[in-house]
Amino acid sequence: MIFAEKIPPLMSSENIDSDPVKKQFYYSILEEQEDPNFCLDPLQEENFKITENMLHKYHGRALLLTTPNCAMNCRFCFRRHMEIPDKKDFTEEISYISHNTVIKEIILSGGDPLMMNREKLYALIRKFDAIPHLKVIRIHTRAPMGIKNIIDDKLMQILSSISKQVIFVLHINHAEELSCHAIENIEKLKANNILLFSQSVLLKDVNDDIATLQTLFEKLIELHIIPYYLHQLDKISGASHFYVKKEKGIKLYEELRAKISGYCLPRYVEEKPHEKSKTPIYNPKAL
Repeated sequence: MIFAEKIPPLMSSENIDSDPVKKQFYYSILEEQEDPNFCLDPLQEENFKITENMLHKYHGRALLLTTPNCAMNCRFCFRRHMEIPDKKDFTEEISYISHNTVIKEIILSGGDPLMMNREKLYALIRKFDAIPHLKVIRIHTRAPMGIKNIIDDKLMQILSSISKQVIFVLHINHAEELSCHAIENIEKLKANNILLFSQSVLLKDVNDDIATLQTLFEKLIELHIIPYYLHQLDKISGASHFYVKKEKGIKLYEELRAKISGYCLPRYVEEKPHEKSKTPIYNPKAL
């Protein structure tokens, strides 16, 4: 089955082949290439499902698949083949977290949490806020890069009214994604003292050169966003043409270390099934 296109609003279909941002969202015939090293569930997430909408893989934190909907469909998405139920409520998942006191952090993912029905999202946040042992609500989202005013006053009111630490991890792969509309969304989060991190995926012909990565990470710092992870591409079927070999990734990372301040430098990592955390690709002893 072909992964459906979902293009960010205001993005034209012109110059797709030469535009590093548009390449991330428009279908390419290269997706039909078969590679035996790429599969439907490279992270084996099915093995960590507590329910159809909840993963508990890492100590102290659980991940909720809030919705199957995204603001845009990234062609390299590692969940592009996953069926995520669009649940009316999350009674089972909330009960699991309520009775599992080791969980200190809930990660809202998907899909994109900001593409949920807003009243449903607000109710969910309030229910998590009522769980005493939870300390952090982390929201992973790409929507602020693609939708004007997705960060609105009501969302900020809800997030400002709860007792938990709120963290946003913004998925940003190229500095050109930081349009004026994206920056407006980011400024609203900053104005409400939301802690902001970014994560980026290393992608062939999108950001696999030193100038592009340097510009991205320095721009993020300028916007008060902490570069968190530079991810090696997960080997999901249909995305092999985006893969950058680790040898090149390490070389780029070494060049980055020589060019930018340490606080601009994310961790270069990959995710391996059954590991207890992200796995550093670059030798951490050298850092």
